[in-house]
Amino acid sequence: MFAAGFQGTMAQRPSESERRGDRSMCNFWQELLELVQSGESAELRARASQHFVDSWPALPRPRAAEPYGRQVLHQGAAGEVMLAGWARGGRSAPHDHGEASGFVLVLEGQFSESTYSFDGRELHCSAQRNLGVLEFTSAHAGAIHDLHAVSNGLTLHFYTPEIVAMRVYDVERRTTLLVTGDKGAWIPPGGAGVREAVAWAPVLASC
Repeated sequence: MFAAGFQGTMAQRPSESERRGDRSMCNFWQELLELVQSGESAELRARASQHFVDSWPALPRPRAAEPYGRQVLHQGAAGEVMLAGWARGGRSAPHDHGEASGFVLVLEGQFSESTYSFDGRELHCSAQRNLGVLEFTSAHAGAIHDLHAVSNGLTLHFYTPEIVAMRVYDVERRTTLLVTGDKGAWIPPGGAGVREAVAWAPVLASC
């Protein structure tokens, strides 16, 4: 399709209009991350939902043993934006977002969210709620939650600053995993991306 050598290299370079489009999108996501930082959720919802009405994305598809497929739309000094595509029944592991905070916006489908507290021995479910289209959940730094896709769905995630590392809670093995921020919220197969694994303290025997 392309000529070999120098001509082939030139043919694959983005055009000036494509570069302008990339810069425009970068600015758009940065503006939305600024809304995250200021807590302006209503304007964030309006602008994000309008963007996807105008340009509906392809669904990132989950791979085997993963609850969702993930596509990073933007990463920068202000934070990151990630699109997640869920198959019905997909459920993330309980996790936090490290030092980052932000919002998760449901673009399509129905979800349930559970929030947790952890005392070093047990993970305790503290609340549950249902989320529908254009509803938000907040992602506070250090807060633990999981998401369950009741139907096929699509969620848009805003985090500020960029996630460097996060904790994923392996309930079956009673272990907390410190995972690099480029991984999803599931137990990494083969330990990929795990920086540290901390076993939970034994459960105290009842009297």
